Amino acid sequence: MSVQASSARGPFGAVAFAWDRLSNMRFALWILLALALGSILGIYVGEEFPTNVANWELKAAEKAGPALYSVLDFFQMFDPFRSWWYRSIVGLLSLSLTACAIKRFKGSYRRALFFTWFGRSRYYDRYDDRLNFMVRSDDPLAAVRRTLKRSLFSVRTKPAPDGGLMLSGNRFGISRLGPFMSHIGLLFLVIGGLGGVLFGLKTMLWMAPGDTARVIEVQKRGEWVDHQMPFEVRLDDFRLDLNERGQVSQYVASIQVTPDGGEPYETDVMVNHPLRQSGYSFYQASYQTAFDEVKWMDVVVEGPDGPADPVRTAMGERFPIPGTDLEAVAERFWGHAVIADGDIRHGSRSHSNPAFRFGIYRGEERIGDQLVFLAHRGSLFGSWRERTLAVRDYGELFYTGFEVSRSPLTTLIWIGLLVSSIGLMLSFMVDHRQAWALAEPVEEGVWRVHVAAVTNKAPTLYAADFRRWADAWKENPDVSQMKVHLYRS
Repeated sequence: MSVQASSARGPFGAVAFAWDRLSNMRFALWILLALALGSILGIYVGEEFPTNVANWELKAAEKAGPALYSVLDFFQMFDPFRSWWYRSIVGLLSLSLTACAIKRFKGSYRRALFFTWFGRSRYYDRYDDRLNFMVRSDDPLAAVRRTLKRSLFSVRTKPAPDGGLMLSGNRFGISRLGPFMSHIGLLFLVIGGLGGVLFGLKTMLWMAPGDTARVIEVQKRGEWVDHQMPFEVRLDDFRLDLNERGQVSQYVASIQVTPDGGEPYETDVMVNHPLRQSGYSFYQASYQTAFDEVKWMDVVVEGPDGPADPVRTAMGERFPIPGTDLEAVAERFWGHAVIADGDIRHGSRSHSNPAFRFGIYRGEERIGDQLVFLAHRGSLFGSWRERTLAVRDYGELFYTGFEVSRSPLTTLIWIGLLVSSIGLMLSFMVDHRQAWALAEPVEEGVWRVHVAAVTNKAPTLYAADFRRWADAWKENPDVSQMKVHLYRS
């Protein structure tokens, strides 16, 4: 019925209805729940269909099947935190948090920053912690003022409407801003995260030692486009650190970074130790063995007088063939060599049947080649047969996968964390205590004093303090007829 009434009032009623929903904390909690469930689902899909591996699209389509893959692709579940539905939920949450903060700010800041006054004795009867007494003094509120100041209260006094005197005490009123600061901090977090989603980037960059990169490919609206960074990265080396059981404990990329207009510098990128440069972050995310290149190889040349000493060389690096005026160079490598239709091709990306092709040169003239299969040592394949080449061992070359990301509003996220943390501490760890006193003149030099106190947390503890204050005031010989009412008494 309320919805119909809102519609009947026209667009202003619809706006009021929307504002009522957006500024309702229950609505914000439902949005947070939807966001949490979406995040959990996105993490699960990310674990089942990782995108930080080569050819992940083909692997995901094969694993999911055509129907499920179409659904996941439509909802952009392979990059869920940049999907249209996730952005919509985050945007709605931002609006709700803004509305909640605006709605609650007025009451919060008035309680936190302003003193309230009670100039009538009847107002004191509505508080659980209250008392009244008679006092003979020229300054009837001196003892109350002194006690409150010792308890870290800010105290103000001013004349009452009927010739009396009013006192207002306030301690840690700033804690009333705790919920508001929590809302603002969470809003900053959401806006910072949303800014990273809308204006940031996230992609994978695969590099082998010796590669340089200034341009990376990022996905925008389902298409891969080139994105130029304001610096250049060169991968000098990549290694795997093994533990005592031969398992990979860490992988380390040694890189050189050359900022535009700056001096180059060298650094290592490891798991949990990313490179941060010009707002970009390079995380060590993955690695894979190169299937068409090696880092080094030990080559033995077998001639009429037996095998010569092994020569350690690299791809594309010439070395002399003993007993001849020739040189050899490793031109091609196949990790899994397959012979088909008189040619060699890659059977897979594994190293199940490694093979090399060496070019034989006399000066600049290429006079032939020889194929070397590690599984068939001593066999001659190729057009050059004067000597037999054999590869005793080789070092695998690894490509490292960097997860490259940029979030332009990271500072806002840190500010949001700080503000929300302060807000939570103020909300749950600091109590706002208030106290009021009214001195009403009875006769010359005699006053009736009313005192009341209230807190937003731990009322039992405050009642104990109030009882202690009352006992101290009662010992004053000028005080009489004290009546005390305490919390739950």
